Amino acid sequence: MTESFTFNNIRKPWLHMLHGRVKAPFAPVYRHLLTVPGMDGAHLNSSEVRPLTIRQPIGFKFNDEAHDLNLKDELAEWLITDEPVPLQFDDEPDRTYFALVQNTLEDFDKFADLRTGTIQFLCLDPYGYGPEQEIPLVGTTGTVINVKGNAVTKPIFELEVLSPITFAMVSNGEEFMLIGQPIDVKQTPVNEEEIIFHHHMESMTGWVETNVISEGYINGSMDYDETGFFPIFAEPNPDEQEWHGPAMKHSLSEAVQDFKADMGFRFYAESKGGSNGRIEMYGLDANNSIVFRAFIEDKWIGQDHFGVQLELNGGEVTEYLTLPKTLEDMYGRMKVIREGNTWTLILQLLRSGAGQIVDNEWRRTIESNQSTQEVSQIQLSFQKFFDSNEEDMKVLLMRCYKLNDVQGIPYIAQPGDMITFDHRDKQPYDPEIRINGELRNDLKDFGATPFSLKPGENTLALLPENALQGTLRYRPAYK
Repeated sequence: MTESFTFNNIRKPWLHMLHGRVKAPFAPVYRHLLTVPGMDGAHLNSSEVRPLTIRQPIGFKFNDEAHDLNLKDELAEWLITDEPVPLQFDDEPDRTYFALVQNTLEDFDKFADLRTGTIQFLCLDPYGYGPEQEIPLVGTTGTVINVKGNAVTKPIFELEVLSPITFAMVSNGEEFMLIGQPIDVKQTPVNEEEIIFHHHMESMTGWVETNVISEGYINGSMDYDETGFFPIFAEPNPDEQEWHGPAMKHSLSEAVQDFKADMGFRFYAESKGGSNGRIEMYGLDANNSIVFRAFIEDKWIGQDHFGVQLELNGGEVTEYLTLPKTLEDMYGRMKVIREGNTWTLILQLLRSGAGQIVDNEWRRTIESNQSTQEVSQIQLSFQKFFDSNEEDMKVLLMRCYKLNDVQGIPYIAQPGDMITFDHRDKQPYDPEIRINGELRNDLKDFGATPFSLKPGENTLALLPENALQGTLRYRPAYK
């Protein structure tokens, strides 16, 4: 089998590596020296590891001039990236570099039906990395781990919260990462948010039919699988060219004035071509009157993209948010928050295949003195327009939190929440901190510093005691 390489997780079967790779045996080290008049030699002032350059000869065969041009275009589209991406060579198994292509193909020659040339890769991070390691972390006494490799590496800590906490800390004994605030023995923490409804959409228990709708009419039904609720649409009324679909509601554990409601969903806009659909979340009062309606929809003919809006019972609406047309599929969360007279609609785009990491976020805000009823029920509906093809739509999660106006040191996380400290961020002293996928760098303690793991033995401890359990993930680094 002819050897090749994978770049940006893509492999070209027609491209082959040729002999003659130029790569230093280890990352280049530059020494800053201080010379003193009258003294032989010099003092070592500091050292720095410089970027690594790799020159890899390549070759490929082509059928004719048009085929040659197409392959060159394909090379350019593949190899030119804005950020470093993974690079793996077949003859260096279990080793990954993070590289950009620098300059252009050198000595790009043609001989008969063969093209040859040299790609110059620039590794701003000069180290190679082994396969990712995953190690459980428990307890305050510390977990001793033996870090593989021969260079320092930057870890990711994923911490599951076991009981309500006002702070979370991981430490290697000398350095620490800390969010929130510890409390002293005379202080009582406050609960700014209390969850009063949390449904993973794994059963229909507690959900009942409703006859409340803002637009169109109700028909069809809902079903569920292990991941969420989805609609089963009925035939439309031939006399009503309108939106229609199933709707169901669920009571909250208590009525709330200030609240945050959210819904996790998947929306596959390209699933049936020329299709449309809408997912709606309602807040109802005790008399089944609508307090708010928030929705995400694809309503355009011949073009798939999304719009989002919040409507209040008094008739006020947020500015209609039209999302980028490049978003063909949506995996995200929609949130509605009421604090006093201020309403906020939030749409978050989650990174598919990466848990709950928020990639993008959009907000719309409105002030209202009319929508003042307490919310005591949450409602879900799916809709499509008349006899058009429906989108593939699914709701994965629905929650509602009571917002309390209290003063003091707040809880920052509750049981089941996930906290992530990603120390790999490019900016020193600025890690990526997330709670349930949302960036929360605002919680970072002033003295906290993202630290690295040294080769060999490391001891890591978690605080508060008995409130966290976690996982360390790292890739062994090699000079």
